[in-house]
Amino acid sequence: MDDIKSYHDIIYQLSFTSIYSLIVYVYVETHCLYRLRRLYILILIFHRKSMQNSRKI
Repeated sequence: MDDIKSYHDIIYQLSFTSIYSLIVYVYVETHCLYRLRRLYILILIFHRKSMQNSRKI
């Protein structure tokens, strides 16, 4: 009986942490989306330039 109870506690904790991490993820996404998008575009541009440079060589 105790095993089942601890098992349910573990599942409850896991679901709680996953919900919490989802909330944090959504908050971070909405809060930092603009910066992340800029950074992502910069990385894409840099990556394309490096690819073009490697083709020239």
